[in-house]
Amino acid sequence: MNYSFDDILILIVANKKEDRDILKNILSKYFKYIDEAENGKIAFEKFRENKNIDIIISDINISEIDGINLLKLVRMSNFNIPFLLTTEKIDTEVLLKAVELNVSSFLLKPVAFSKLLEKVDLFCEQRIMEKRLILKKEEIKNYLEAVDKVSLIYKMYENGKITYMNESMKEVTKYNDEDIKELNFSDIIHPDITKKSIEDTWTQIKSNKLWRGNTKFISKDKEVFYLNNTIFKINNLLEDEYITISFLNTKENLEKRDFHKKVLLKIQEANKKEFELKKINNKLSEELEDCKNIISNCNEDKLINLENNLTSKEKKIKLLESEILEFQEKYTKMLQNKKDELEHHINNVQKHRMLMDKIKNEIKNQNIELDAAHDKIKVSLADITRKDKIIKDLRFIIEEMENNLGQ
Repeated sequence: MNYSFDDILILIVANKKEDRDILKNILSKYFKYIDEAENGKIAFEKFRENKNIDIIISDINISEIDGINLLKLVRMSNFNIPFLLTTEKIDTEVLLKAVELNVSSFLLKPVAFSKLLEKVDLFCEQRIMEKRLILKKEEIKNYLEAVDKVSLIYKMYENGKITYMNESMKEVTKYNDEDIKELNFSDIIHPDITKKSIEDTWTQIKSNKLWRGNTKFISKDKEVFYLNNTIFKINNLLEDEYITISFLNTKENLEKRDFHKKVLLKIQEANKKEFELKKINNKLSEELEDCKNIISNCNEDKLINLENNLTSKEKKIKLLESEILEFQEKYTKMLQNKKDELEHHINNVQKHRMLMDKIKNEIKNQNIELDAAHDKIKVSLADITRKDKIIKDLRFIIEEMENNLGQ
């Protein structure tokens, strides 16, 4: 089965039908299968009942079981399913808790549709790869089981210790599980095989090369049998093992081998038939879903309700757009006023600064004039002091002259 986006099932969880419808209307354009739940309890019940749910988109604030606890319950049984949380605000504590629970992503509300589709697209790729891997593993498992039925397989260590034999190998060698615990390669290889041939084989497989060839073996009851072998090394952490996948090649056993081939062919045909039936079933399911959609679309009342809802939402969108435009105009006007006020303040500051510079210059000039006046006063005082001294000297001379005349 080749999984694609058409096989993806998305579960939407939100209390409000309006919120669920918004997400559903967007995702339904790209995805065929979308389910919804009105609270956390219903969502978890749907998750437990339907193992095909690929992606969960849930609001954090939902009733019964909140988004974080819903994530916790889901992670108890599935640690990898994509789980996207929507929220109106980011709470650090809640965010850390969600990260611990391996939340796939957060989206802020109102949800940006381009971001939502981008996340969901990434999750879809992841889920499709996981489903294809599971399918491939199942296919490989079926092939291995088929190989196990038609071939003889055993594993051993480098020292020859046998660690495993499948049922076909045990049947041919006549050894049981208890015998295998003590069994060595030397116990089942026929003595006719030379030591050099064995050493050459070991040299080749130790160098990580395949060895293919016919070998003579001996069973527990000394019965001789021949195997067409393919031997290769398995690299393990503790000790390397060597696995041999063989087919009996005697005439009698070749007939058995042909029978096993027919069985394998029947298994492959059955798998192919099962695949074709599943394909037809899926096609019939798609046609049934298309018919349901056509019948649903023919409901005029529902169409009218959808048109009314669409008209109502368009009105709301236009109202919001007008409010946004009004807010932008008010905000632009407020910014312009603040800008004008700022320019006015800047001009006043510049004028004030120029006035201050002028006053500083005048004060500086007055200080210079004051210093010059002080210097003149000092000179005048010195001159007055000198003249006072001369006057005093003259008075003294006059007094002396008067005294001399009086005598």
